[in-house]
Amino acid sequence: DFERVSKRYVRELRKGERDVYQDALTIIAKAEDLASLTLKGVIHTFLNWLAMNDYSLPYSKRKRLLSRFTGVTPITEEMELDRKMIQRICSVLPEWCQSLAIVLAGSGMRIGEATSFEIKDIDLSVSPARIYLKASYTKNKKARMVLITEEAKQEVIKMIGDRTAG
Repeated sequence: DFERVSKRYVRELRKGERDVYQDALTIIAKAEDLASLTLKGVIHTFLNWLAMNDYSLPYSKRKRLLSRFTGVTPITEEMELDRKMIQRICSVLPEWCQSLAIVLAGSGMRIGEATSFEIKDIDLSVSPARIYLKASYTKNKKARMVLITEEAKQEVIKMIGDRTAG
């Protein structure tokens, strides 16, 4: 059915019975609830489909159509990760994740590193406490030592207790 409708559409274009530009504007109007970048992708797909069927929109109209989507960028805001922000993040995490989040924030470890070290890699007898990461745990495959904050140390102690108790 799609094949039949597609062929009819291209035939109507060639006869001058359809206006590609107006059809593209109709697609945009009907899909106004789509995110702008998604809609731009839909229009690009439509234009590429036309090209595959040996029909192209004149450059000036194509440019005018796609110019509707220029300047679309995600809105981001950089925020400093302070103690208050970490507490806010932890307040929405499941309880089992909160300790891990505090250790990540208090050590600078990557998630893969923080979930790979063993109890024997931890030295809580010094201040600040340290975790020794084997080369196989790290991104760049170089062993390193990580210093952790007092809050992270308390969470590690709590996690060790949970592991040894269960």
